[in-house]
Amino acid sequence: MPTALIMSCCLSTTLNAFSTPPVDRVHFCCPHSEQDLRLHGFQLEVPRLGGSSRSNLAGAPNVETVLNNGPPSNRVDLVFVGDGFTEADLAGWPDVVVEGYQRLFEYEPFIRYSAYFNVHRVDVISNESGVDNDPDLGIERDTALDMAFWCGQIERLLCVNTTKAWEQALYAPDVDQVVAVGNSSKYGGAGYPGNDLGTYAGFNSVAVEVFIHELGHSLGDLADEYDYGGSSTYEGPEFGTANASIMTEIEMEGSTLKWDSWLGTDFANVGVHGCFEGCNYHEFGAYRPSANSMMRSLAQPFNSPSREQLIRKIYEIVSVVDSFEPEGGTIAHNGVARVVTAHPNSSVTRKVWYLDGVPISGVWSDTLDLTTIDTTSAEELSVRVWDPTLMVRDEAMREELMTETITWQIQSNPADVNGDGVINGADLAIVLGFWGTDEPGADINQDGIVNGADITAILGSWS
Repeated sequence: MPTALIMSCCLSTTLNAFSTPPVDRVHFCCPHSEQDLRLHGFQLEVPRLGGSSRSNLAGAPNVETVLNNGPPSNRVDLVFVGDGFTEADLAGWPDVVVEGYQRLFEYEPFIRYSAYFNVHRVDVISNESGVDNDPDLGIERDTALDMAFWCGQIERLLCVNTTKAWEQALYAPDVDQVVAVGNSSKYGGAGYPGNDLGTYAGFNSVAVEVFIHELGHSLGDLADEYDYGGSSTYEGPEFGTANASIMTEIEMEGSTLKWDSWLGTDFANVGVHGCFEGCNYHEFGAYRPSANSMMRSLAQPFNSPSREQLIRKIYEIVSVVDSFEPEGGTIAHNGVARVVTAHPNSSVTRKVWYLDGVPISGVWSDTLDLTTIDTTSAEELSVRVWDPTLMVRDEAMREELMTETITWQIQSNPADVNGDGVINGADLAIVLGFWGTDEPGADINQDGIVNGADITAILGSWS
């Protein structure tokens, strides 16, 4: 592949409300060549494509959930939509989707949090195979989502009608990020963080990395860490992104700002963390956390501050707990409490159970049977669930987004007739005093009469 490969991919877009006609503002980033995956880029505007796909497509498309890790309401839902796939082409489309999301889960933090993602495939059918301007400028094809190379006069910039792509994606059970994939082997792609959308050519293996890089923008709000595309020296205010700063290492150390907590750390496949000059399209005056990363070159790991930021964004969508029982805030003295965590692995979500704020020793399971512990005088049961990952050093973030505490008020044991927190002779005396009556307070089993069954209940709970 020639060095013209530089004409490609990931873009961040926002609607320019003052442009006529509307445009997408695109941040263009691409590798130097197939062998040299260092990125460079710049910003440009391209016309925003209009129109609706639902007016010219016959009925709703087939939708498949190809990776189901839990309720869409508590997962990051990736929706893949294809363009330029005719009905005859659809046989190869499922494999494209599987390769795309499996490649994503080869990178941290997506490896650790793969169970927090659902993947849906929308089988959009086009009238013709391929996309516009592939392989050459001027070739037009009738496709559902209007994907085209040579977007903005850049050969490998692969744009899409974002309205149509989202219309099709919304047939899925839920949508957090849209991945529009062209039926093409030509290198190219684009990213639309303002639309939570990215594109790539489905049959070009390098292009999949563009989608992963673009998730850094659209999901993590991360900056590009390369130094091409802006002025030579940055002289503006501090950047709002987690992985770009105007501070040198001396200035950052001890400040508690940006990636201060990661300075000096050295991790396998990531390298030393410091303040490396050259970032966010500027050669000087802007610093990045590591010598290289996915936000600087394709096929690189995300550095630690970027991982932490991606984890933050994932937890803004996903809670550590999927569900719990019983609902309603109360539990019987002999009831069973259960919590279902969003991640099944105990290394990702840990639990501690408490009675009246005191940890229950030796209990870390998802289920707690209150008959196995002494709850005679306890008023409150709670469970704290949290993610202890070492990829996060912001403890305030961990407490706010990565921890959940569920609390139940324990309903008292009816055998504690006098309500003093113990079941003993005093309670037995009351029952005997109302023997043969229908006194509700002494009728422990609520069968309408105070008798031997109530005495049996007291003896069974004797303190």
